[in-house]
Amino acid sequence: MLGPDDDTKLAIVRLRAGGRLDRSFSGDGLKLIDVTAGNDFATAVALQPDGRIVVAGSASCLGGCENRFLVARLRPDGRRDRSFGDRGLVQIDFPFSINDVADSVAVGPGGSIVVAGTNASDHEMAVARLRPDGRLSAGFGGDGMVTVAAPENGSLRALAVDVDARGRVVTAGNEFVAARFAPDGTPDPGFGAGGVVGTDAMIASSVDLLRGGRIVSIGDDLVPGMVVRRLLPDGAIDPSFGQGGLARIPAAACACDPRAGTVHRGRAVVAAEAQYREGAGEKFGFGIARMTRSGRLDASFGTGGVTITPFAAYDVEPSDVAVGAGDRIVAVGPSGFQSFMVVRYLWR
Repeated sequence: MLGPDDDTKLAIVRLRAGGRLDRSFSGDGLKLIDVTAGNDFATAVALQPDGRIVVAGSASCLGGCENRFLVARLRPDGRRDRSFGDRGLVQIDFPFSINDVADSVAVGPGGSIVVAGTNASDHEMAVARLRPDGRLSAGFGGDGMVTVAAPENGSLRALAVDVDARGRVVTAGNEFVAARFAPDGTPDPGFGAGGVVGTDAMIASSVDLLRGGRIVSIGDDLVPGMVVRRLLPDGAIDPSFGQGGLARIPAAACACDPRAGTVHRGRAVVAAEAQYREGAGEKFGFGIARMTRSGRLDASFGTGGVTITPFAAYDVEPSDVAVGAGDRIVAVGPSGFQSFMVVRYLWR
């Protein structure tokens, strides 16, 4: 959110079940956090089992200063959790880099926090693990930070991260490079080639670890439409899902640009920016698709597995999706420069 002095701040909003602002959170339902004199961005959020809220993003300053991973933790009432880092804030600076951006966050076993994104100076996928008190975990990579080097003349970015019950970290991102790390931060030799699977044209915007170790990633590729891919625990394509491990939501069903996804009850849910024609005009909106467990569009959801919520504005798109209490699907995204749009869908 843009402040009066033209520096951006973190903005966290909590709604009641009926959609109203929850005034038990920070007094009015809205929490603003100004970390630096420059641009601070929130790009991901996760909830701990005790109700504390973990927000990840980036912090910078004016005048071309370096960007750093930023992690904030709030108490359930919206106050900063002063038992975490520096009065509720942690900034992570990867060595020899001046441009680190966090895109995703997950809560791991024992209250650990894993943040993933990019070390843009070296075009590497970057991952950091924090202890529950906000200190970097020396048991992960030796200093709490690990990176995955990009192929020659390439660039990698971890747009999504998840952690399994054993503490293994899985990331996914551009070029559909999925990486799995052992709990100590070393590449997992039992996954792909040296802990890495990829590369191809797919851009993965989410990753979910299923029971039994299978991995579902959602995103898009060079062909219009949305793509869901499922991997076996060793990183191989799951032939029982879709066609050769890949399920495609064609443009004919939804001319959508995927933004986020999740898995609930074994079914993938995709949120995308929908662009379609109605009469003589073009409209934009939230596109939500649901797949069956075997990788087909779920005909019991929406129209042929897809539902579209149109908006008159041109700058409304979903940026995240989750499934909450009562199996309700919640999609959220920006509307204009200083507003949010939240839409809730029934599961049935």
